[in-house]
Amino acid sequence: MRYLVCPEPIVVSKSNAPPQTISIAQYAEICWYEDRRWQKPIANMVRLNVVVAAFLAPSGALITLEDQDWNILKSIIEQPEMNQMGAPTLLPSPWYHRQLRPFEEAVLNATTERPAYLAE
Repeated sequence: MRYLVCPEPIVVSKSNAPPQTISIAQYAEICWYEDRRWQKPIANMVRLNVVVAAFLAPSGALITLEDQDWNILKSIIEQPEMNQMGAPTLLPSPWYHRQLRPFEEAVLNATTERPAYLAE
């Protein structure tokens, strides 16, 4: 199991555009969920549904990911591939990615240590 705290939404800005608030769920939908690693094997589609539900948690909530789910996310973050249609996965521009990187770091830095308040 991997544990992380659901990050606060991030306000991204660029000088010529109005600021936008992006949640981890929105970021994941754009950058992580379209990767075709969620399709093979087909059991990964079930895993994707669990991951989608986990990232809908409110900011500050504890997100728990199975190791297999975390490993898929880790590989998608570290080595983006093609989406289901065979096109390159949509990635934010470097300007926006720099601002949204904390979402990726939250997943990559998820701990294997069960939080003390969840102790049995």
